[in-house]
Amino acid sequence: MNLCFLLGSGASIPAGYPSVTSLTEQVLSGEGFGEPYGVASNDVSSKEMVKFLRWVKTVVDVRYAHEFGHITNYEDIYFIANQIREDLLDELDNPALQPLIQKLIVEFLLMEARDSHKLKNQIEKLTTAATEYIRSHIAKALTVRPIKFEHLDFIVEAIQDVGEKNIILMTLNHDTLIEVQLNAHNICFVDGFTKTHARKIRTWQPSSFVNAGQSVRLLKLHGGCNWYRFRPEKAAPWFEDYIGIPTSKAAIKDEQERRHCNLDPSPMFLIGTFNKLISYTDPVYLEIYHQAFLALRDADVLIVIGYGFGDKGINKLVLDWIYRFQNRQLVVVDKHANTLWQYARGAISQKRLELLETKRLILLQRDLNKHKLQWKEVINALDATPA
Repeated sequence: MNLCFLLGSGASIPAGYPSVTSLTEQVLSGEGFGEPYGVASNDVSSKEMVKFLRWVKTVVDVRYAHEFGHITNYEDIYFIANQIREDLLDELDNPALQPLIQKLIVEFLLMEARDSHKLKNQIEKLTTAATEYIRSHIAKALTVRPIKFEHLDFIVEAIQDVGEKNIILMTLNHDTLIEVQLNAHNICFVDGFTKTHARKIRTWQPSSFVNAGQSVRLLKLHGGCNWYRFRPEKAAPWFEDYIGIPTSKAAIKDEQERRHCNLDPSPMFLIGTFNKLISYTDPVYLEIYHQAFLALRDADVLIVIGYGFGDKGINKLVLDWIYRFQNRQLVVVDKHANTLWQYARGAISQKRLELLETKRLILLQRDLNKHKLQWKEVINALDATPA
């Protein structure tokens, strides 16, 4: 049996990581804004930032007012703020945003500046500070070790049962929970980065997936809170840039005594909503997404843990996988497994009943924070509902 696991944010909450709701409340409060954590706050006050973030939240709230169960979160807010920012910077043109930008000027900025050039500059400063603040706050909140990971022991049991080479672990989370658990159980895994610590940095090397051998393959589809973009000192832009995971806080130098510094103040990970679809074609993510496609091609069973099926790109991967062959089975482990479909995106929620009737969808409603799940329970559920 070839198994693939897909972890969402609900898989990390029992380990002590904050929920999306908690992170959103922190962001909207302006907590930590202005701290030396990579936030460009020189021209934007904390009061202005909170006011802007709440203005964006109101815009999102209006859009989803008639959609039952949709609660605006920090990813929604980031998406809108970044859309405005990229349109103003001519990075991603969206003519449909012009009415929203005019609304922002009238309702938020008109009393502060009358000159159109100054207004545009102010909006750029606000949206840049907002997106950097959200990104840095999320990174800081997730760059901690898990307080426990026993709730995911059934994954370790599955690895021991079917063998490391037959397991693919995919996660949408930026934290290091799954890495900590695998290391604690001495399970070898390949995550696309070199094992050797050249220059005290594990560098991105996608060929390692091909040469994984007997190891578990770990795919962090939305990046990690310890992924950074590096460039050697005095190197020409882009020519020697690379993605890596630092393994030490000490100064990083190469054989030419050049310092290797991260180019961005915050880690490299995907954040937002529909903007992730575009980012899936960026370097590193295109390779990871391709590896996910290949991994699912060979998987007989996909076990989803703590994911609410809200990401359109990920949902497409899942649907393409389950409809390619009739003997594939999808197992959903969540404390709201029976009801999460009313909040999921339409393409997959509309197919739930069909998949249940054909015994290809198995729902295991379980609050992993209170009750552990054993691998044999998953096996029993699969055996009881043959595809």
